[in-house]
Amino acid sequence: MDSSVDTVRFNLTGVPLPTGVDWIEIHRSLANDGVPCPFQGGLFRPITTPFWIRSGTSSILAFGRASISLVIGVELGSCHVLQILDAPGYPVSFVNSSILCFTKSVLWMAKRYPFYDADCEDTCRMMVANELRDSLGSIDGPCMGEDTFWGELYWDMANGDWSTADIGMKHTDWSKYQDVPPPWWKHPEFYLKPQLDAIKLTDQEARTWLAGSSIKESS
Repeated sequence: MDSSVDTVRFNLTGVPLPTGVDWIEIHRSLANDGVPCPFQGGLFRPITTPFWIRSGTSSILAFGRASISLVIGVELGSCHVLQILDAPGYPVSFVNSSILCFTKSVLWMAKRYPFYDADCEDTCRMMVANELRDSLGSIDGPCMGEDTFWGELYWDMANGDWSTADIGMKHTDWSKYQDVPPPWWKHPEFYLKPQLDAIKLTDQEARTWLAGSSIKESS
């Protein structure tokens, strides 16, 4: 992984995980390889000790935030990376086909930055947005579909929301939401909001659910 990009490695000690080759790879990706976290966490902010959440029919190992209300995690069964609003009853949306694709996509963003100036013309913004669409689509075709995480980011990019000045402002604005000193995005306690408790599983609840599912917990 690019040594110039801050990389977060996750503490999975005691976290109930399923068996299977896919989850061995997910464990390695999160705990050993880590996930890039560029732009002072403005694109992706890690929850350094992942936990399980359930919403509807989806069970997701949450490992980060995409905003103050969106959780990112790996879905049990499909092993897709999904995002979900941190409240009961809301649908999930697609991010990437795998942790590896997610890591490559975030790393592409980090290497491509800066994207454009705040006063650049529409044609410049569209050129960068189309570059994002083509590059990320070559990494993981489904990630650029309608109503996906990266598909929505494409339109944000085209609309001018990812100028160098705006990225710095996002970092400043986010820091107002908590009391810990910079780098504030590294503090997992920032993310444990009350509404998240409604869908978060305790470790024991996760173990009980995994034991009764077709995908057993790892020993």
